[in-house]
Amino acid sequence: YEIAIPWSELGALQAPRAGDVFGLAAAFNDADSPDQRDPSALGLFGGIAPAKDPGKFGLLLLGS
Repeated sequence: YEIAIPWSELGALQAPRAGDVFGLAAAFNDADSPDQRDPSALGLFGGIAPAKDPGKFGLLLLGS
């Protein structure tokens, strides 16, 4: 998969620069039917599923 999101959509006033660090997390849910009791989830870092906790986000260091 590939994703492209404009920095402005993330609330940035300007594009970040090399060396900037920010928190990052992602979760992908899979529920094959509305009746599925326990949907599967795949996460990158933590802090989104099952509960939101920004303290568990990973850190992303931007390079040049």
